[in-house]
Amino acid sequence: MRIVLMLLIIWSGQKSLNPQPLQTNYAYHIGHSTVFLCLDSVHVLIDPTFNDIVYFRKRDNPPALGIKDLPAVDLVLLSHGHWDHMDMGSLEQIIEKFPSARIYLPVRLGKYLKQEGIRNYTEVSNDQQFQYGPLLIRTYRMNHYGDRYIIDNTPLTLGYTIKGTRTVFFAGDSGYDSIFKRIGAEAEIDLAFVESHGWHHTATNTPDNPDRPRGCGYSGCVSLFRLLYKSDNLPQAIPRHLQADETLEVLQDLKAKKMVPIHYDTFTHRYSDELDFSDPLGMLKQMAAEKDMADRIIFDARGKKIIIE
Repeated sequence: MRIVLMLLIIWSGQKSLNPQPLQTNYAYHIGHSTVFLCLDSVHVLIDPTFNDIVYFRKRDNPPALGIKDLPAVDLVLLSHGHWDHMDMGSLEQIIEKFPSARIYLPVRLGKYLKQEGIRNYTEVSNDQQFQYGPLLIRTYRMNHYGDRYIIDNTPLTLGYTIKGTRTVFFAGDSGYDSIFKRIGAEAEIDLAFVESHGWHHTATNTPDNPDRPRGCGYSGCVSLFRLLYKSDNLPQAIPRHLQADETLEVLQDLKAKKMVPIHYDTFTHRYSDELDFSDPLGMLKQMAAEKDMADRIIFDARGKKIIIE
């Protein structure tokens, strides 16, 4: 009997020394800038936009996953206050289905959630970090305006690094900026979600004026508050979105192992004769091949499970 007990003790001790298998970490690009992550068993939803019409704009493609398809939502991250990133109808549905979910969003935006009866939120600013379970999340200021209304003082736009056993970076909306080099120096990024528009100029640059600056890419909403008080101190002369070649520069700066392009596939119609959005990924694919970077980009990832390695 003693021998049997000793063998059982030795066997159980050896079993406890065996390393536990890593939790499968995965991501989905749902559409536009909506991203779902499972990192170390924490379910993270970023910039959820599921409705068919957002601020009088009808989406061209439905979300690849619906709220009903999500296994759980523990944490919601919002990058800024623009309607295609902070959609109140989607947030209300998420909180109704997942009432324990916690929302983190830029400062001064919580008032809009409070008006709709949503209380489980925390406001954060740039260069902050906070812990959620096993995840360490850090905020970075992006070069974009987040004004929700014309009379507003909520311009802050945030990008997030989400670090567990793997690290994900979400850029949200931003023009090209030196901040990406800093992020790449501070974090070892396994997967990055970065916007890429790949638009073709038809009128902005002409043979008669080839060096004319592009006339688009700026935030559509410029708040009266910011115009009067210059409250955000961001450079005034550069675009607030990324063109395809700039997306590749961001990927180089971040030193990310893999990147998923976002923000190109849902609200493609623009009220302008200067832009052609007929092939949103074509320009990025062509430029990435020319720079020998195509193997680091996950094209056509929308709706597909991405294992984060």
